[in-house]
Amino acid sequence: MLGPLSRLARPLDADRLEGRFGSGPGADGGTSAPAPLSRRLAQRAPITRHAKVTRRGEAVSDLRQRATVKVHYFDHARGGASALKAHTRYLARDAASREDLTQGAETPALEIEPPVAGARAHADYLARGGPPESVFYDRDAEGIDGGTRAEAWAKSDKRHFRIILAPEEGERLRDLTGYTREVMARAEAELGTRFSWVAVNHHDTGHAHTHIILRGRRANGQDLILPRDFIRHRLREIARDVATDWLGRRTPEQEREALDREVTRHRPTRLDRMLEARMSEGRMIHLGRLQGPGNDPHLSAALRARAKELLRLGLAREVRRGKLQFETGWQDRLKAMELHLDIRKQLMAQRQVAQQAERERLARGLSKGSLER
Repeated sequence: MLGPLSRLARPLDADRLEGRFGSGPGADGGTSAPAPLSRRLAQRAPITRHAKVTRRGEAVSDLRQRATVKVHYFDHARGGASALKAHTRYLARDAASREDLTQGAETPALEIEPPVAGARAHADYLARGGPPESVFYDRDAEGIDGGTRAEAWAKSDKRHFRIILAPEEGERLRDLTGYTREVMARAEAELGTRFSWVAVNHHDTGHAHTHIILRGRRANGQDLILPRDFIRHRLREIARDVATDWLGRRTPEQEREALDREVTRHRPTRLDRMLEARMSEGRMIHLGRLQGPGNDPHLSAALRARAKELLRLGLAREVRRGKLQFETGWQDRLKAMELHLDIRKQLMAQRQVAQQAERERLARGLSKGSLER
């Protein structure tokens, strides 16, 4: 049993959040982004112009840089402020000491604290043992006091959002802070509002990524509402476009390597969407007849390998040789696997923070005892 954290970290795809895109200054009560950036966004080509599109509507040969973007919504009335406090401590710890990484075991979930006290702990958690007032940044400056801001937001706001921004080639970007700022600026321009946010960069998973705390209130004091399509698609597309502008398009070899990685992912992938589009009645897949968009041989092989991996995960069964029937709700179960892994990662990271704090406490005790003798 995963405890309160599993109820706090709710992916926004499952939340009924609605809203409309702003249509200029004042559309949502916020301040629109600078006009030049807005014009560039308006001229930006839609996703279908980046690649050929099959009759199934699938984009083929989209060689833009790839990025993973996760957005979660936290309600302060349900303990989200307490999670905010611990989360901030976790983030700052990695930013302050990225070389001191250890593997931790699962730990009990967070205790629920009053919202204001919880916000401060969250800032400390994101800081990962480093001072929360020095490792965070925002649109304009580094050395932002993430703890104080999180605490103030918890006092006045109903909710906050957490965003994980993970460009596939994060280490090659070199300036992850600048990349994050540009992604957030383009997001503001698209929604026609100005965000309040703090962020910190992490390198603890082998892939550089950014944790962003987004305030759940707009500049005019109203609640911030993120449109469903923005959460599910547009923010990721913005992140991909910015990474492509910085690094250029991927090579065919890099695309093949990315497909190979997707085969074994325990989360929804583009391969799963392609498989669903190719299922016959009763959610059937014939492995021997499985072809990728444009009959690309590497993509076809990746689809067959992905189908076999989903069979291994128990999301399908082999009704006869080479013919698979997928379980009812197999995609929902795959999403649940992803959420479970996300929660485990958070719990393991919290354990690392707790272990480090205990080591420091013991060291202080030993030092004090030596002085007294």
